[in-house]
Amino acid sequence: MKVVEYILDGFRRGVFASKRDYYYRAVELFGKQKTVDEIVDDIAATLCIQRSELGVGSSPKGLFSGHISLLLSNSTVVQGSLSRTGTLIPPIDQLLGIHYPVSVAEDCTRRIRWVLVVEKEAIFSTLSSSALLLDSALGPGVLITGKGYPDMATRHLLKKLSVDLSHIPIMALVDADPHGTEILATYACGSKSLQHEKEGLVVERMECIGVKHDDLHGMNIDRRSLIVLSARDRKKAVSLLKRDDLKDDWRRELQHTLHRGYKAEIEIIGSSSSIVNDDQGILNYVVDRVGRTLLQYV
Repeated sequence: MKVVEYILDGFRRGVFASKRDYYYRAVELFGKQKTVDEIVDDIAATLCIQRSELGVGSSPKGLFSGHISLLLSNSTVVQGSLSRTGTLIPPIDQLLGIHYPVSVAEDCTRRIRWVLVVEKEAIFSTLSSSALLLDSALGPGVLITGKGYPDMATRHLLKKLSVDLSHIPIMALVDADPHGTEILATYACGSKSLQHEKEGLVVERMECIGVKHDDLHGMNIDRRSLIVLSARDRKKAVSLLKRDDLKDDWRRELQHTLHRGYKAEIEIIGSSSSIVNDDQGILNYVVDRVGRTLLQYV
């Protein structure tokens, strides 16, 4: 009842709060953050509404960079950064719309040619500060990271981009391991705990450009760079394979991972490159994979 009390109080005062806020109001009562998370999710699921409609959400953590700007409810416009740090993705209740580059000669939304979601913040920073977003061959794009498992604000922004820019690819770069696959599934299929919010968040057409097992065989990768699957990894992989909504190619990648008993992180691409600079190796890989995908959209 305490969480319901907090929600009603928020409605009365017109205040949007995070689940973290609720937890710290009564740490001894809740014991752990997960308790608050589950209660809020259960209330939203029971009422068949999104958590944001309860005036509750997660603390923003996702980042974006690129040639777009976000219009917020307080009339503020947040510009997409081209810096290493990126720009914080605002909470769902604050995002009113997305502004795309204006062009007199053509539909402004067609100026953006691709969207790439990156699992890790470190890789996002590398790509955001590189020449990727200024690559003339690829054209303007948008980079996004949920810093691992994405929050709802990150998924909401990606969904809006997918709807607005239905003619361009929505791609993802994740580790070749069960956690990477689960992150893909969260974006494209929805999380198990938030199935009632699936329609407004999932991007079913998301494509994975890597890291794939073919990459590990096609590159000069030192086998010692691969990581042996843990018991927890195997358990997660088996659980994911039971999902009916997992894409066939992602399922095959996961099966390969289990069969070989190894996993690989995105960083292995840079370390396997003949180029001394690891960041340049990762950039070259992404440019190549994004370019290949764009050819399918010509």
